[in-house]
Amino acid sequence: MNVLIQLCPALLLLTGILIAAFRDLRVQTSILRLQGIVLGLLPGLLAIEAHSVALAIAGVLELGIRGILLPGLLMRTVKRLPAEADPAQVRNTASSFLLSGLLSVIAYLAFLPLTRATHTTLAQSSFIGLALIFFGIQVLLVRRRAVGQIIGFLMIDNGIDAFGFLATLGVPFVLELGGSLDLVFVILILAILTNRMVIKFEGTDIDDLSALGER
Repeated sequence: MNVLIQLCPALLLLTGILIAAFRDLRVQTSILRLQGIVLGLLPGLLAIEAHSVALAIAGVLELGIRGILLPGLLMRTVKRLPAEADPAQVRNTASSFLLSGLLSVIAYLAFLPLTRATHTTLAQSSFIGLALIFFGIQVLLVRRRAVGQIIGFLMIDNGIDAFGFLATLGVPFVLELGGSLDLVFVILILAILTNRMVIKFEGTDIDDLSALGER
C-alpha cells in the first residue's frame, strides 16, 4: 500500500508534464482524466492506510469530479472542434519538456526548506503541487484555444488540491466539497460558453475572437 501511495505523486508529475507537452486537445483531455483519477486514488489509498472515512469520501469525490465528470464535459466539447493541434502553439515538444523540467526544479528548490523539515515521503513530494500549478500557467500562456485554457485552469486547481493532500495528508472534507462544487459550476459555465462559441464562430481561437470584438 505504501508503494502505491508513493507512486501517486510521481504519476501526477508525469501527467502534468505530458499535458504541457502535447498539442492535441483530445490527448490533453485524456491525460487530464488520468491525472484526476490519480488525484482521486491518493486520498483513497491514504484512507485505507489511516482508516479515515473523511479521506475515503474525499477520494470518491475527487475521482467522480476530477476523474470522470469534468474531463467528460471537456471531451464532449473537444469532439465538436477540428482535430488539428492548437493553431498558435509556439513551442515544440522538446522545448515543452525542457521548460516543464525547469519548472519542476524551480518548484523543488522553492519547497526545499519544507522538504528538509519533514520526514514523511508525501510531504517531501508536496513540491509537485506547485509544479502542477506552474504547468497550468504554462498551458494558459501558450494555448490559444478556449478549451486549452480550461485545461490549464484545471491543472492549476489540481495542483492546489495535490498540494493539500501531499503537504497535510488530506484537507478537511467540508473545504474539499465546497471547492469541488464551485469548480464544477465554473467548468459547466465555461463548457456551455465554449459550445456556443463553436456553434456561432466555428472555432475557439482566442485571437480570432479578439479580432471580432475589435470590429
